[in-house]
Amino acid sequence: MKQALKAVLIGSAISLAIFLVLLSGLMFFDLACHRKFDESSSLNYRGYRGKIAGEKKKNEVRIAIYGGSCAMGYGESSHDTIAAYLENILNGSRQVDKTYTVLNLAATGERLCPCFEPAYRMFGYLDVDIPVFYFMKEHIPDIPQNPTPAEMAKLKEELFRSAYTKRTGNFILRHFRYYFICPTVLVEKYYRIRYGSVEEGYKKDKFFENIVDVPKAFEVKDSQSKSFYHFVKGLTRDGKTVICALAPDESLDDPGSNDRLKRYFKLVFGDDRKVIVADLSGIFLKGDRTSYYTDTEHYSKKGSMAIAEALSKHIERLK
Repeated sequence: MKQALKAVLIGSAISLAIFLVLLSGLMFFDLACHRKFDESSSLNYRGYRGKIAGEKKKNEVRIAIYGGSCAMGYGESSHDTIAAYLENILNGSRQVDKTYTVLNLAATGERLCPCFEPAYRMFGYLDVDIPVFYFMKEHIPDIPQNPTPAEMAKLKEELFRSAYTKRTGNFILRHFRYYFICPTVLVEKYYRIRYGSVEEGYKKDKFFENIVDVPKAFEVKDSQSKSFYHFVKGLTRDGKTVICALAPDESLDDPGSNDRLKRYFKLVFGDDRKVIVADLSGIFLKGDRTSYYTDTEHYSKKGSMAIAEALSKHIERLK
């Protein structure tokens, strides 16, 4: 009996040692990938773009940008994104008693409004003072000219309800605040082999679509999920100022989309001064549009700088 127990304990110890060695190797490889790709295109090991935010300092004002790959700065280095430029602009003209930190909490596939709340809650520990929600290619229905009480209730209760993505539904990131980059590296290598480029792979391979349904395991844990209206009203009740930025792309591709969004905000939030709508329509010169992009939709350094400058004007009014 003792010999059998001894054999079990030795076997368990060996298995544990092998597991720890494999886990250490995986972590080493993953951190090496982060060091290689974080600056150029990827999320850091905490799951967002750019430098890791430490403990919040006295007189530090934290602003965060939420959105998709365009807001994140896909294709550009972490120093050439909307968030990085905005931080430089605000600190270049700041009051001496304040320091601004702009966090890039956007991610590929999270451009739609239902993605904002899960991302905000996932990174709640960063203690953001001013969230900036970047609206781009939002699917907003036509809104009646004079909504009935029932239609108004639907706008507030049902429109833009939360949806999870691969990032915000990631168990390890949600509970341990660590983002494994290895799966993304392997998937993108597969895309290069099969499709010739990462971009073509993401377009064609439906198996790796980003937005996912809320898993049943999350239903109880995330019972606080709500519509965008209730989410934002909760933030303003906590004393936060919320900025809803409407992308300049909308005014070029669909001239009426930003107007529909502004009408929605006006109807549901009224004259709430804590909700600022930053309409960026017109900041890209129509005759020079291509210089603001690196491809058909992602911003170049010039495009990100133009957006950062426009956003800074809205934020500076809050000083």
